[in-house]
Amino acid sequence: MSLCLFLSVTLNNGVAGIDPVQLERQLSEVKGVIRQAIHMPVSLTGVDPFLSADQAPQCVIQLYFADLDALESAMHDDGPLASVIDTAASAGWCWTQQAMLVRRFAVPGASPVDSRRLERTTYLVAYEGKAEEDEAWLAHYIRQHPALMVKLPGIREVEVYTRIDYCSDLRAKRVRTLQRNKVVFDSIAALSDALASPLREELRKDFLSLPPFTGASPHYPMQTFEQYSPE
Repeated sequence: MSLCLFLSVTLNNGVAGIDPVQLERQLSEVKGVIRQAIHMPVSLTGVDPFLSADQAPQCVIQLYFADLDALESAMHDDGPLASVIDTAASAGWCWTQQAMLVRRFAVPGASPVDSRRLERTTYLVAYEGKAEEDEAWLAHYIRQHPALMVKLPGIREVEVYTRIDYCSDLRAKRVRTLQRNKVVFDSIAALSDALASPLREELRKDFLSLPPFTGASPHYPMQTFEQYSPE
């Protein structure tokens, strides 16, 4: 299993938009990153039949690390990641951070990644509310839900993220989202088709069968720019 640092960005009024190419260049200086994804909001060509559209952050960054030492080393206050965050914050960017454990689920028939840079579409989900019993809710979700997600038509990747404790010097607000997940497709049209499929109804029924959970669970359609580190 690998670890992932989530960095979310909102912008104050009047602040210039985010250039993902420039951001990729800045993040390339961060040591220990084995994979990075920059997510930017995009509109569905259809609708999710069970959820209304949520206002997405202007950007969500995922930085993957092989272990906790590499992740925490990248979060020192004298490192390049702290410099990126501090510089952007002074220009009006508001940051949140959360480090999480990555659980990756095999997708039958999905082609292996054959490029170090990809542009795809992601449905990015955050379970920000509370369960009556977090551990019981997570166990039910992880054992049941991904087995359905990997069957979605056109699906390329499924990951689920759970909380960990970590040390960080980054000047970004900490959040404690119970769980996150993402499903990845080749295009926004492919994501929209999957949401219109019968599997989406099965996923909703399965979610409603989980132990009680209250609070927000925003689902964000995002255009995703990914980079993999060379081996």
